[in-house]
Amino acid sequence: MTFTSWQFGVFVAIVFGAYYLPPFRTLQIQLLVIASLFFYGYGQPELLPLLAVAVFGTYLFLILALRNRPIWLPIGIAFNVALLAFFKYKLLFVEPAAASLVSIAPIDFLLRLPLPIGISFFVFHNISLLVDLTRQKSAAPDLKSVFLYIIFFPQLVSGPITRAEMFMPDQAEIFCGCSVRRGCEMDFDGVLFQTLRREQSQRDDLLYGVSAL
Repeated sequence: MTFTSWQFGVFVAIVFGAYYLPPFRTLQIQLLVIASLFFYGYGQPELLPLLAVAVFGTYLFLILALRNRPIWLPIGIAFNVALLAFFKYKLLFVEPAAASLVSIAPIDFLLRLPLPIGISFFVFHNISLLVDLTRQKSAAPDLKSVFLYIIFFPQLVSGPITRAEMFMPDQAEIFCGCSVRRGCEMDFDGVLFQTLRREQSQRDDLLYGVSAL
């Protein structure tokens, strides 16, 4: 589901409409988390457990790092970098077309998983969360706020990376105090930005592709 597809337009319309319904007024962040999970799993549902592992693991290391930053912050960063390195470089060491990569079934399954969409983005989001909140010695955020920061669907695949110290304190104001008019303006600005960015990327690919010839 791309930002310029009709499916995304329908998806946004449904989420936007539900977001302002009275029954969801006290559950707006939870609604956005569920919508973001659906958006991420739309093309690769088999990778949702990996996303959950990344978020829950990062949240655990955040809680520990808030208590002992010198020990747990490097471990939390290493955990996320290891996830990224595994999926980025695993094909350098295995042959994906082989009938069986390893004899251990769970490891064989992991090795056959495709490269997750936006893995670099949410890994660096996780690291920003760990570094920013432990540096400020902030109180531990709740789990739903961490999920929303990491997987908020308008920026999950295309960015930009938002600093946790900027996003986390303003969640209630941004997502629970936003008027319908302001929400429409933000949605329009976001879709326009992503459309222009995609067109520019396509022109760059064409330009450099022609130049390479």
